[in-house]
Amino acid sequence: MKFEQKDKDKLPSLKKPLADHLERVQGLLDDIFAALGLGDMARVDATHNVLEWANFDKTIELDTWTFNADQRQVLWLLSGYSYAPALGRRLAFWTLHERLDAGMPGGRFWYLPAERMRAGERRLVMPVAQVVEWLRDLLGAPMERARVGLGGSAAQARQQRIDDAREETDVYASIARELENWRRGKLPHASTIEKYFPDDAQLAFKGVLSASPDLPPAARLRAAIDFVAAKGLDADALRDEIPMTQPGRLEAVLASQAPDDEVRRFVELVEERWSAPSMATVRRRLLVARMAQDGYRRLGRFLLGDAFDEDCADPARNKVLQLVGLFKLGYNLTIRASRESDDPLEQDAWFDSQLAPWHKAGIFLAIAPSRHATGARELSELLTRAFAKLGSGSPLDDLFGYDEVSAMAIVQRECLRLSARDEERAAVRSCIESLARGAPFRKLQQLASYWVATQVAQSPELPLRVREMASARASELASTPSEALGAIILQLHALFHRGRADRPRDMRQRVERLLAQAEASPALGEWEAVVLQYKAKHHLAANEFEAARRLFDAALDACQVRNYGTMRGEIARDAFAVVVERPPVGFSLGNYEGYMRNMLAFGTLFPQDDGSLPTLEDTACVVSEYFWEDLYAPYPGERAEEPLARRHTEAVVGTETMELVLHADWDGLDAWMGRNAELRDKRLRHVRGETVLMTWLRGLYQARAQRSRILELGPIKEVAPVANALVRNLREAILRVIRKWPKLVNLADFKKQTPLLLAARNGDAAMVDVLLAAGANADWRDFRGKSALDLAQASGVSHCVEVLRIHERLRPDQG
Repeated sequence: MKFEQKDKDKLPSLKKPLADHLERVQGLLDDIFAALGLGDMARVDATHNVLEWANFDKTIELDTWTFNADQRQVLWLLSGYSYAPALGRRLAFWTLHERLDAGMPGGRFWYLPAERMRAGERRLVMPVAQVVEWLRDLLGAPMERARVGLGGSAAQARQQRIDDAREETDVYASIARELENWRRGKLPHASTIEKYFPDDAQLAFKGVLSASPDLPPAARLRAAIDFVAAKGLDADALRDEIPMTQPGRLEAVLASQAPDDEVRRFVELVEERWSAPSMATVRRRLLVARMAQDGYRRLGRFLLGDAFDEDCADPARNKVLQLVGLFKLGYNLTIRASRESDDPLEQDAWFDSQLAPWHKAGIFLAIAPSRHATGARELSELLTRAFAKLGSGSPLDDLFGYDEVSAMAIVQRECLRLSARDEERAAVRSCIESLARGAPFRKLQQLASYWVATQVAQSPELPLRVREMASARASELASTPSEALGAIILQLHALFHRGRADRPRDMRQRVERLLAQAEASPALGEWEAVVLQYKAKHHLAANEFEAARRLFDAALDACQVRNYGTMRGEIARDAFAVVVERPPVGFSLGNYEGYMRNMLAFGTLFPQDDGSLPTLEDTACVVSEYFWEDLYAPYPGERAEEPLARRHTEAVVGTETMELVLHADWDGLDAWMGRNAELRDKRLRHVRGETVLMTWLRGLYQARAQRSRILELGPIKEVAPVANALVRNLREAILRVIRKWPKLVNLADFKKQTPLLLAARNGDAAMVDVLLAAGANADWRDFRGKSALDLAQASGVSHCVEVLRIHERLRPDQG
């Protein structure tokens, strides 16, 4: 499955329907797995790793605010504190399960930029160049002189040797030129790799050592030693080629003084290192190298701009190499841990013991086994604090020590950070406990830390009055525009998040004053989404619904620029609630799935108990209730608006109407229908989109079920007659509505359910017959694609199924 880049770009912005999004993500994973040649089990394992990592990243996203940090700084810190070390550790786990680089030079990361000396200067060689060198080494001759064939039958090959010799030479001369271009730094296209190295390509690998298990051990050893000698490799050079790196091991083998097991190991490693690869292996290694090299270049250009020199081997200037160092450390420690024990728990304990305390609480929070349960939360706090201190364009801090001086500077910085963090945590705890004992104003005036004041202001342990005092103190302690605006946000939060009876009479004036200060702040940009959300809530409290809806949408758009943790989900929920309860002209629920996608992705909507995701329609019902119960609260003195559906709902199921039905007052019901004639061809004004017919029909089946439960309890003289009368009379009222208002028969609710589908679901054969006679559409399907016949069969009522089948046979268009 191939996707255009524009389609891929829509995935993180949540602009695709959920089903389409999931399909595209799976399609992209399948494309990657196919390119890497992963089998079924490897794909399952890889998918598990992707999901596990994605869940960790999602926790980080939901708990982190980026403030005024630019994208370059955000990516730098995320790469250093999460991506690089975690990728190294995960790849090491894969390597322990199955070697990923069999036949490649041992002891080096061939898929990463590697340092080499060139003209007396340390420079980098790129991953693709390393794979090309490996391939040329195995070919053993320049590509122009390598014996090659194009596959096909023997007869075709015989004829083509005569007719196409020149063309064949030209083709492989072209491959040679491409390989040289790739070695010099040109990035190969994936399709070019596929073109030049198909499965039926037959390259003559003259630089390989064929395995000879049938030869005597001494003869195999002599063949291996002669082979490496012909290549000019001594013990020092061999240590870069095969994993026998301990001093003296190779020297003993080459001098024929090693024990038999060492000799056997040497021969196996040499034969594996210089074995002929399959074309699938060549393609896979070139694709992996291409991917890594492309990612390295893109990352370097994004982080360092014009200052990026991709061949630079100095981590002080080429900071991408610091990420490479973190990757290697995560990888190597994992491999070493596996050699300490076969027990995964003991391996984790050893891995953890190798990390300094400041690393476990800092750069390796994402992978430290002792931080497994808390690492994501702790890292989110670390990143949020770091982003809060950054300004756009601030330099990138060193994350990995590349020499003694830089390593010591990082240790000192991290130790100071941890010490300050612990002191602030203790101060927050002490302040909250002290304030709970009384004299809050005096104690808050003694507080000197802005950060502590903001944490106290958000503590649910303290009364609202004390939290408001803490917000005011934070405002006094603010030393930057960003801190001052943060204190304003805390005061707005305290005003809006309180019981309706506790709202001050001058709340509107106070909110308007705070919003004016916020909008005049130089730090507005980094708090933009939050300010817009409170501005929307202000207009909502003033009964200005259209302005509120517009501002909630603007706040959601602002969340694309900076990360605001779960605030994005809250804004999406607020926006959806306003749209549902005060819909714009031309409202169609399906156009607003983006709100649900954001709620689901940012912590305000959760899977149901069975693990399934709520539908868009069910979510609309949830936000409708949320609107009236939590979100909408007009300012003191403002008129409280009622739900648009309340009058219709009262008319349809109110006491007066139900009394008419219960007492079989059909004349009264006819008069009622005359007074409510606007309902004859319209849905009720609420999110479910029901009609009077659907509402009464649903009520009929609910009453029928309740009656059955009542009668199971025994003869209840007072209740049973009423229950029986309600069921009987409600059915008669429904039949009268069908006869008098037939247009309602085919009006569907928000789940595309019509009266016919509802009747079929409940196995009501008589009602199905009446509805079909009134013109109900038997082909209609609900939002799950179920027809009336499907639902009737599921109900288990054979008579209901038969009614629908008879109707199908008698339809005019069926002949």
